[in-house]
Amino acid sequence: MNNSKIDYLTMRINGYKSAEQLIDSHLGITPELFYSASRDKRFDTYNSVLRYGHITVLSDGPKRAGMCVDFTGQGCDEYCVQAKDPNALVKMILSKKKRDTVTRLDIAFDDHDGLLSIDTMLDKIADGEMRTRVASIAEIKKHSGQKGHTLYIGSEDSDFQVRIYDKSAETNILVPWIRVEMILRSKEAERIVKYLQKEVDREAPADEAKFFFDLAARYLLNKVAFIERTSENISRCPCCKWWTDFLETTTPAKLQAERRVPDLEKCAEWLMQRMSPSLVAVSMIYGAEWLIRLITFGIEQNNLHDERIIELTSNYLAMGFAPAISKGDEAERNLLQSLNEAINKRLSVMEKEKETDA
Repeated sequence: MNNSKIDYLTMRINGYKSAEQLIDSHLGITPELFYSASRDKRFDTYNSVLRYGHITVLSDGPKRAGMCVDFTGQGCDEYCVQAKDPNALVKMILSKKKRDTVTRLDIAFDDHDGLLSIDTMLDKIADGEMRTRVASIAEIKKHSGQKGHTLYIGSEDSDFQVRIYDKSAETNILVPWIRVEMILRSKEAERIVKYLQKEVDREAPADEAKFFFDLAARYLLNKVAFIERTSENISRCPCCKWWTDFLETTTPAKLQAERRVPDLEKCAEWLMQRMSPSLVAVSMIYGAEWLIRLITFGIEQNNLHDERIIELTSNYLAMGFAPAISKGDEAERNLLQSLNEAINKRLSVMEKEKETDA
């Protein structure tokens, strides 16, 4: 890997009152350089479009969607020139706020040393010697003439796709140039950005841009690896040296899926709206003791040493919640007794009302 760069970026940005303010404060470009353009079919929910070169700023869109900034491949280069910083886009991504989202991120890795051969990759795929986390190879396209070959791994409709093509043939230059583009959309783009931000904050590297692209290369290795077939178990096969040499790493980056902490208020609301009629009906048929048995059963089922219970409890405590009861303590007994008294009292009132109506 001789060179790496951000080759496409789309972000939704919040916190600005106007597109001009966003351009001036967030992008650091003179707003007067932008001109009003017609609506963009790719972003048809936005009514206002400002454009400078291949940089587009969209506003007046859906409520709470914020504004949208779109940099094409050329736009990425133009922005770095305007910012007088080749790593300006990397810095923008790493400084992204929680309310902002990255909806597309293309990272390009270039080979000028002749390490890669698209024909070799095609042979590897045909022989079943590619290890990938992509669900399927959607298509492999071959272009004749000066366009050379283009290899697609993954679908255009998916959040992750790799495009590999002969850049030298496309640009009509004689030196070797194979480009590998990792295309991340929607959730996949947000996922890797959060991972990159977290790792950069944790490591605090002197060269954030290099660290950024090194981590991106490791992520690509985790998703796609060309292998030497030495075992029937593909997971045990070593990665081709030319692929790890190109990515300059032998260590894939494995991202763990985020675990969501249940929303207590939503859970309580769901129980109130959906479950209370059924609980009342069952209690009226089987008596209040059944509901007490239900709650007691739930308490008994909470194995205090269960990893999920420990994790959830830790998360709730970190959010400022304190448990109302603990298994086996006096508060638990008082709770069950109070529930029993309250239910019996309410059922008694309902029974008297029924007799009065009769």
